[in-house]
Amino acid sequence: MIFLVLAAISLLSNLVSRLSMLLCFFFWYVICNLLIVVLLWLE
Repeated sequence: MIFLVLAAISLLSNLVSRLSMLLCFFFWYVICNLLIVVLLWLE
């Protein structure tokens, strides 16, 4: 029982870390695109 709980917790933490990484990449991707658009618009 305890082993199952530990396995579930490790799985959840792994999933959360992957999700946060994806969110971080997405966030920077959006910011870079916005910067490029603004630079092109200002020229």
